[in-house]
Amino acid sequence: MRIKSAASNAWAKTRALASWLGVSFVIGLVLGAGVYTVLREMVEDGDLPGTGMGLKDWASFFLALLAFILSFTAFIYSQLKAKRDAFLAIHEKLIAYDIQEGRRILFTKIHSVDDVKRLEQENLDEFQEVNRALAMYDVLAMYASRKYVPKQVILDEWGRNLARSRKHALHFMEHRDKKWDHYDKLSSEALATYGTGGAEKIPETK
Repeated sequence: MRIKSAASNAWAKTRALASWLGVSFVIGLVLGAGVYTVLREMVEDGDLPGTGMGLKDWASFFLALLAFILSFTAFIYSQLKAKRDAFLAIHEKLIAYDIQEGRRILFTKIHSVDDVKRLEQENLDEFQEVNRALAMYDVLAMYASRKYVPKQVILDEWGRNLARSRKHALHFMEHRDKKWDHYDKLSSEALATYGTGGAEKIPETK
């Protein structure tokens, strides 16, 4: 898999959107100040002709509008930051040594159900490392399913790895008679997008 800074390419669009929101707020602030200046020049006292509203009323309206724009911008930015932080947190867990080791064992030692049985009998520690790695994959897929993190961001960073893992994971889950639903769905989608070959549908659990 392409191990890279998770904040580099995956969040380019997110940063662009945050920048756009900031620029929009500044533009709104400048326009509001401009409109207020024009209105001040049009009237000295009393109501603005044809509106029934005085200059102070208009000023209050524009201040309230700007406050709303600021609050909305802050809300959107906080949501984007929360998603970014959630992705970085799960990304850090996925590249932890024990989880990487579990994936390495999965890719190099699991090619059949018999391989899984043999690993469980001969090296239970490695068997458990594979189990943890697949469980972490499922958590990653759950983040995409529940939209804690944009699915495309996850696929951009982990899609090829998920696709590659699927055919090995089939054997492990068949032996354990366990199906991780979130992983099943996302790894299938990753396989369709990136392709590795040799992977089929995960058998249903009894």
